Amino acid sequence: MADQFLPAPELLRQLLRYEPETGNLYWLERTVEVFPPKSNSSTAKCAFWNRRFSGRVAFTIAQSRGYLSGSIFNQKHLAHRVIWAMHTNAWPEAQIDHINGIKTDNRWKNLRAVDNAENHRNMKLWEASTTGETGVCFEEQTGKWKAQIMVAGKNLHLGRFDKLEDAVAVRRDANKRFGFHENHGRKAT
Repeated sequence: MADQFLPAPELLRQLLRYEPETGNLYWLERTVEVFPPKSNSSTAKCAFWNRRFSGRVAFTIAQSRGYLSGSIFNQKHLAHRVIWAMHTNAWPEAQIDHINGIKTDNRWKNLRAVDNAENHRNMKLWEASTTGETGVCFEEQTGKWKAQIMVAGKNLHLGRFDKLEDAVAVRRDANKRFGFHENHGRKAT
């Protein structure tokens, strides 16, 4: 994405309308100046584009990672990054975190700019979790519940416990101690 064309935020606001209540983007009607001049075809392309897209929801393609994306002038962009640029008047340099863990919820109140480490402190519960708790698993070889946490790229062992509840309590305490977001490890709501 580093070599990607990033339209100016003011151009984004000419092309798109953002609805803060839903987090959706809508295509605005375009003028002929937006289309590259090629004989008389710009007027026809403009009319065609407006009939087909103007007023419709934009950025509706769900990526494999779950984020909504779309194209502006044949360049793919993520909806939440476009919204950030439109709202702040600058493209984000950091990652954009969806606070509630729902990658399609692009309401402004659900977005925040964070570094990679902070973004990982607000990850939702993995679907493959067998315990329903991030960082807690049952070890067959010891017959105990193991609690662990990843901090600054290092896996920290928090202990082994006879009871699941004890392992969960230690992990939740570690979440607070290491500054994890209160939504970390929860199911996306």
